[in-house]
Amino acid sequence: MMMDCPRCGFSQPKDQYCASCGLNVETYIAKPPPFYVRLLQNPTLHLVLLGVLIIAATGYIIYSQRDLVGREVTELFRGIPLLSRDANDPNEELNLEAESEKRAALNQVKDPVPLAQSAAPPVATESEIVNDPVDENTPRPVIQNVEVTSWEVPRDQLALVLQNAERVGESTGGRAYYWVEGEKASEVIRAASLPLGASRLLPSTVNSQLDIEASTAPADAFQFGMYIQVTKAEGNRVGLKWESTLILPQPQVEAGVEPVGVPQPTARTMTTMTLTGRAELTEKSALLILFEPTNRNPAYESISRLGDGPWSVFLSEAFRANGSDWITLLEPRLKKPETPSE
Repeated sequence: MMMDCPRCGFSQPKDQYCASCGLNVETYIAKPPPFYVRLLQNPTLHLVLLGVLIIAATGYIIYSQRDLVGREVTELFRGIPLLSRDANDPNEELNLEAESEKRAALNQVKDPVPLAQSAAPPVATESEIVNDPVDENTPRPVIQNVEVTSWEVPRDQLALVLQNAERVGESTGGRAYYWVEGEKASEVIRAASLPLGASRLLPSTVNSQLDIEASTAPADAFQFGMYIQVTKAEGNRVGLKWESTLILPQPQVEAGVEPVGVPQPTARTMTTMTLTGRAELTEKSALLILFEPTNRNPAYESISRLGDGPWSVFLSEAFRANGSDWITLLEPRLKKPETPSE
């Protein structure tokens, strides 16, 4: 069976890699199906829904027929005492009530309560006094967008801000960190880092997606793709999932090291790194994705042709020398709620 390379168009027998440009065809064309499609195809969800339906139907039948069953039981055992206490003398309960009332009257005469003590209202102690509760109806700001920015941050500064962060993901291509209160960490990163391309805004609506992609000519074999999608949007909470793929050749070598004129198999020298994860942003939180490529020295000329973007970090001498790191920062951008006019 023949196939055409989706990037260079080279025709060849079906294989995982392109014989012309070395592209990993399966990685290049594979995209995860939408979240709702995977959810509808999940057999566990089908079983859960079936179980809930059976329980609800059974409960409805029992509830709707309980009055009928009760009436039939009452008619069947009419006049027959079902409990031992029902078979006793019917006047016994009245006698017990009368005796208890007499004893209560005698105790009240023997131990009268002083009038001043009985009329005095209870006094609350200082520990029992609490503040007024916060009005839950006060409108809170909602997340309108998620700002996505990429930075080259010095390694020592990054280590400092990550001390108070929670690691929420780790893959072959890097790690992800989360701050519940991310404003201070964001300020430090922005003050000490160099921006990698312009910032991008992702609307906080379900299934909104932001794509950041770049690829060079087939001979260079550099690819980068990052996809961020909104999975949940509830006012001041936004659920996110992300997936990135970075394909790099082996580090370039000095002239004269490899034999001149001997072609090298491109497919065997490619390195593919992936990074996936999920998190939930609130109105004050922040999410940091740290990329850790195994090759920081790809061909300089191939990267320079891509223009401005996160991939331009490979042009930095500090990054090539392991003195800085490549991160993407995700932060909520709020919209103040409209207050009703008085």
